[in-house]
Amino acid sequence: MKDKTAHSGRYAVLFGGAGYEHSVSRLGAENFISAAMRCGFDILPIFIDKNGDFYVYSGDISDIADIKNELDNNELTPTFPIRLSGECGFFTRGKIMHVELAVPLLHGDFGEDGRVQGLLASAGIKFVGADTLSGALTSDKAYTKAVADSIGVPTLPYMTFTRGKGCTLDAVSSVARRIGYPAFVKPCGLGSSVGASCAMDGEGLLRSLELAFAVSDRVIVERALIRPRELECAYFDVGGTHIVAHPAEISVREGFYDYDTKYFNADNVTLHTVADIPQDIAIKIREYTDSLASALSVRHIARFDFFLSAGGELYFNEVNTFPGMTKSSLYSAMLDACGIPFESFIEKLLLDT
Repeated sequence: MKDKTAHSGRYAVLFGGAGYEHSVSRLGAENFISAAMRCGFDILPIFIDKNGDFYVYSGDISDIADIKNELDNNELTPTFPIRLSGECGFFTRGKIMHVELAVPLLHGDFGEDGRVQGLLASAGIKFVGADTLSGALTSDKAYTKAVADSIGVPTLPYMTFTRGKGCTLDAVSSVARRIGYPAFVKPCGLGSSVGASCAMDGEGLLRSLELAFAVSDRVIVERALIRPRELECAYFDVGGTHIVAHPAEISVREGFYDYDTKYFNADNVTLHTVADIPQDIAIKIREYTDSLASALSVRHIARFDFFLSAGGELYFNEVNTFPGMTKSSLYSAMLDACGIPFESFIEKLLLDT
């Protein structure tokens, strides 16, 4: 690690958010901020509540998952990213608090989709991860697949539907003709499998579309594989350190890797930091990851997800431009297997970006 005297300045970590993955972001922020502080960084915790309001959080880091944002909470001070007369930072109590770098530790809608990144860019605040354009593009699963198709990275057959045109008999007919069953249905712009489900027939498809449209205006329907292997690849490109890790694997005993399994039902899943897969498949995943990162203008960090069918066919699934940072997240485990433990990852990310 670098000498702690190099850690001068203040670093903002944004967490929470107005989207569906608010609680997941809090869990990751608690882990990330605690580790950053152990490394000697001066962290400015920025809490974004479910309404989208920004606050400086002054409470105990171990309590981040349980922040209550009532108006009389003296641990929360209203703030906002701002650029004023050439001075950039977070406007708090009549002053602008300058930061060396911001870490938008946010996921999904109102997190990875470019909206918060646009605020930071407009305020002249340097930040980690995807920029506004890349965030907007990669947060939409259908647009991401279209880019993958354009560069020859294979994806499963898919269709998209918009609210008002999805839960219809015409949609059922189109899916039966072009996709077939089983079909996987999920919102275009949400992560952590929020609103996702598998349909086995037309009746099930209507139920799945209704579930997905309850949380999104655009929905993607794609061919579902029977018991595929779920593989993930960590991408890290900061300060001359370029890593595309050996893929990891997620094994789910029952159902699929949904929101509940990811965060509240660990007994239903086994995580393999280094997947036991043929060398040619591992090489192909890493090559696809590098190609997709370039085509999608991904910056600094990302996790690319793939399916491997029982017949050995490989398909790109989606990308997360700010992977989970909880203690059980595979992203940091993959980097650790490459010789970069979590605290070293944080130092490189904050000091070399």
